[in-house]
Amino acid sequence: MMKHQRKTLISLSLASALVAFSVGNSELLAQTSVPAAPPTAPYAPKPQIDAATTIGVATNQAVTVNSTGRISDRVGLLPNQIVSVSVKFAAMKVGHSITIEALDGGHISAAGWPLIVAADNTTSFTFQASGEPGMHRVILHDGAQEIGLQFWILDQSNPAANPSTIN
Repeated sequence: MMKHQRKTLISLSLASALVAFSVGNSELLAQTSVPAAPPTAPYAPKPQIDAATTIGVATNQAVTVNSTGRISDRVGLLPNQIVSVSVKFAAMKVGHSITIEALDGGHISAAGWPLIVAADNTTSFTFQASGEPGMHRVILHDGAQEIGLQFWILDQSNPAANPSTIN
C-alpha cells in the first residue's frame, strides 16, 4: 500500500472511531442523565389589559372592538382619516398611567401625556391614519400589560387587496 493511501485509511479509521465514541458517549449520557422534572406551573403569557375599546369611525357612528388575546379586531379606515378612540379599563386601573405608541405610521394626539385612566375607567385619544394603505398598529402599555389596536388603511385604488375588517 502506498504511503498516501495508508494515511487516508488511518484518517478514515480515526474519524470512524471518533464518531463511534461520540455516539457511544451520547447514548451513555442519555442513559445516565436524570430525567427532567415536569413543569410545576403552566406557561404564563404576557398579561393583557382588561379593556373595551370604542372607535368613532364617522359622525354618530362608532365601532366597539373585541380583543382576542392582546390584539383587537381589525378596523378599516380611509387614508388620513381621523378617529376618536375611547378605551374603558377595569375599575382597578383608575389613576394608572398608560403609554401609547403608533408602530406603523399615523399620528396620536391626546389632551395630556401620559394618558391617565380617569375616574370613569376610561382614557381617550385621537388617531390619524397615514395616507399609505396597510396595517397601522397602536399599542397601549400599562407597565408589563398591553393591548394592541389594529387599523387597516384601505387601499382605494385596489379594493381586492384589503383584508376583512369589522366595519
